[in-house]
Amino acid sequence: MTFAGRVLSSGKGAPFVIVAVSLLLMAPALIDAGIVHGDFYVYARWQAHFAEAMAAGDLYPRWLPDLNQGLGSPAFFIYPPLGQWLGALLVPLLPGAQAAGLRLHIVLAGCLILSAFGTLLWLRWLGLGRPAALIGALTWLLLPYHAYLNLYQRGAFAELVAMAALPWGLAFAHAVEQRRMLGWAGLTLSLAGLLLSNAPTALFGAPFTCLYAVLLSDRKDWLRLGVTILSSAALAIALSAAWLWPALSQVGLVNDRILFNDVYQPANYLIFSPTPWPNQGVRIAATAIFLLHMAMLLLVALAGGAAWGRALLIAAAALILLAMSELARPIWIAGMPWSKIQFAWRLLGLQSLLLAGLVGMGWQAVAARRKGLVRTILAWLLPGLLLIDAAFLAALSWHVARRPVWPTPAVAAHRAEVREYWLGDVDALARRFGTNDAVAVSGRVEAGSLIRNGRSLTLDVRADGPALIALRQFAYTGWTFRIDGGGWSRASRSTTLPGLIEVPVPAGNHQIELHLPPLPAESRGLSVSRAALLLLLAGLLLAPLRRLLAR
Repeated sequence: MTFAGRVLSSGKGAPFVIVAVSLLLMAPALIDAGIVHGDFYVYARWQAHFAEAMAAGDLYPRWLPDLNQGLGSPAFFIYPPLGQWLGALLVPLLPGAQAAGLRLHIVLAGCLILSAFGTLLWLRWLGLGRPAALIGALTWLLLPYHAYLNLYQRGAFAELVAMAALPWGLAFAHAVEQRRMLGWAGLTLSLAGLLLSNAPTALFGAPFTCLYAVLLSDRKDWLRLGVTILSSAALAIALSAAWLWPALSQVGLVNDRILFNDVYQPANYLIFSPTPWPNQGVRIAATAIFLLHMAMLLLVALAGGAAWGRALLIAAAALILLAMSELARPIWIAGMPWSKIQFAWRLLGLQSLLLAGLVGMGWQAVAARRKGLVRTILAWLLPGLLLIDAAFLAALSWHVARRPVWPTPAVAAHRAEVREYWLGDVDALARRFGTNDAVAVSGRVEAGSLIRNGRSLTLDVRADGPALIALRQFAYTGWTFRIDGGGWSRASRSTTLPGLIEVPVPAGNHQIELHLPPLPAESRGLSVSRAALLLLLAGLLLAPLRRLLAR
């Protein structure tokens, strides 16, 4: 028997195998970041600015002043920050904007490893033996939705970070059900990790995690379990309040006509739909993965077995197949909150995890058999999935090589931004300012370069007489300013250049300082998160103490 066969048959050496397979999947990206396509360049650009602001002392850089061609971006008033925080922690080892993409790929390698260990723990607590749990964890790693589509074709960094928390949520749901110590804390942190990573994934992942725990519980224990799950969910929301409260209060200030326009609607991305998808490349990959998942669901159903929760996982995986198909169109066009996931095929991520669990259950059921078609197929499933991932990646590389480089230099420019975070006509305003950071609305003014440091700006000006200047920075929620260290005043919004800051300047040489004050929602959200963190820490300390005193 080969070394790999011995490891899989015994389950020993699982940490080594998980790390090795995770690094194998990440190797192309770690060696050549250019092989990753889709939106990854956006995340890398954000990382360059986010990490720079953190290094300068802003622990939560919501406003990125250099983006939008120097007009400023509110991206992290809205977008969950966890993945960018993790990338910024690597700056001491990999400093500089040029290393931003590599930092994020290292984060993703860690997330793959973490998610596989979460899957391993989930399946062990589900009652599977070590070999079956390891095979399930490796199946999760190798299924092509995140091993290829999210990682290489879409470059969906935030979704991949969020998916690392999902297996842990299911594992700790079992911990709560089985009355394991601190299971509630693990469930809380898993749900908070989902929320702080990717909102669409959290929109279906968090409710499923809570529902999963309830459905697997003993009816006699529903009250205790229900209270624990609701408490954990509430605490997770409170921990996320530093992001969630400002995001909910500010979402109206971003261009949701871009974020949730007709292109980004789930009904446009249904499998077997006669309507062409906006992105045909994703359609081909998603449809192929959908068909693979159908075949795997049939395979694990034929494998049999009596593992706890098997029927629930099969039913959930089958319902997801239905939800992604043309048959579910009436659900997606209803305008309900779940349509905010943008793409129906995002459910392939959750389904991948369920199938991984079912493969582990199937292997446990057939492992004792020496022969049989189902056993043979399951035995060859892992190398088969690896070959499928390699074929997908080879096809992507061939296709991309036949068209112009993407993103184009203009799109990937260091100071660009995605359109949903435009607060005005960025292109027109950039042309109006040219290389300048201030223009005179009235009077004659000479201005230096705007020094941008997060939510603080500094500008040296010389005015021949009283003047009014518009600055190359969006007003957003409103800035305060002072001149030569004087008292702070509220900056007005420009009427000449709508959406920008306008500041009066007296005659002479002056230094103008501007600051974007914290919003009430920021302060309140941060206070709630601090209180939730203290409550979590208190619970972590009190639970072992209570058990010790009970002895």
